[in-house]
Amino acid sequence: MSDPTGSVIRGGAVFDSARAAIVPADVYVRRAQVVEPFEPARTDTVINATGLLVTPGWIDLHTHIFAGQDLGVDPNLLGHRTGVTTMIDAGSSGAHLYEAFASSVLPTAIPRIRSFLNVSSIGTTSILLAGELRQLDYVDERACIEVVERHPDQIIGVKVRASANVGGANTREALRRARTIADAVALPLMVHVGPPPPSYDEVLAVLNAGDIVTHCFTGYTRTPIADPDHGDRLHEAAVAARERGVLFDVGHGGGSFDARRVAAALRAGFPPDTISSDVHAYVDLPAGGDVAPVVADHPVAETSLIEQGLPLVATKMLALGMSLEDTLLRVTAAPAAAAGLASLGVGSLAPGSPADIALFRVEHEPISLADPRGFAFTGDRALRAVMTLRAGSVVFDGTGGAGVLPRNEDG
Repeated sequence: MSDPTGSVIRGGAVFDSARAAIVPADVYVRRAQVVEPFEPARTDTVINATGLLVTPGWIDLHTHIFAGQDLGVDPNLLGHRTGVTTMIDAGSSGAHLYEAFASSVLPTAIPRIRSFLNVSSIGTTSILLAGELRQLDYVDERACIEVVERHPDQIIGVKVRASANVGGANTREALRRARTIADAVALPLMVHVGPPPPSYDEVLAVLNAGDIVTHCFTGYTRTPIADPDHGDRLHEAAVAARERGVLFDVGHGGGSFDARRVAAALRAGFPPDTISSDVHAYVDLPAGGDVAPVVADHPVAETSLIEQGLPLVATKMLALGMSLEDTLLRVTAAPAAAAGLASLGVGSLAPGSPADIALFRVEHEPISLADPRGFAFTGDRALRAVMTLRAGSVVFDGTGGAGVLPRNEDG
């Protein structure tokens, strides 16, 4: 990625993640950072953001980007083309495969990449294999600790899929070991919830401040956070977990987003802390809802993948009752904090922050949506990525170059 001498993103509606407010402003970039305003030189680039929403580059807290494994997608096929400049791999690799992930994905990735290490040494690389917790021998505490210690700048937490379809009778013990590993390396624990056992209550009971429950609005748990069939009644264990600092992440995925439960939680005043896609290579195709793998010769693979990305999840949250400002906060500053990246300025457009910037068009038109369980609902606006800058360079331009104005034409 080349680094332009300087850029000005002019005339947009800028999301200030520190205040969760959208304000008219220009954004100035030099040497891969957001900087204080300056008078552009003839060699600088001016980007016309009139009518567009300008945000910090989005952070997707739950993805599967171990490309080359059948579950993994290429981060360069998706991330920057959807306004996402930081992608967090959520346990695709475990201790025995992390080096392969790091050597194959990190050197060429356009987005910033971080990882949750799977407590199972084989990780979550395929849905064609038995669950990674079916053999408890795969949960090697010492091996996990050693890998984390070798990669302190890349591994930001520990991941366990604590559901019966992954570990069967072993799942409770795997959850206990995951807690031990996370404590040993002093990193957050991300727990996937799904069909019990363990129950949602059992999972929440082991989580501490900064830990993350992903798929928080799944339809697979017997107890929703807020019950749409009983007056949006909040679940006491979820309320208690939030009070002690546990974070709740959407993790939409191919089957872990129940729109009725999301809407009930929003009505009850229990929004998620972060919004993530759980994007992987088995996606719901836009036309029919059939599940198909994203492979090189799949004619709709690329389109389907982009349409299943984080902007679509954000669009669904808008349709279900979340404000635009609250939605943007949960794909920028909030996941940056959850991933330990806020101290680097990630998720912000304040001077000194990395110049990871996304431009979106808010399309005000009716849109038909559905959750993975087939529940249909409608929205009145959609978010579409128009341009993405990573470290100050334009890495995606959906305008075909029309949005970048030469300085001598801008005056």
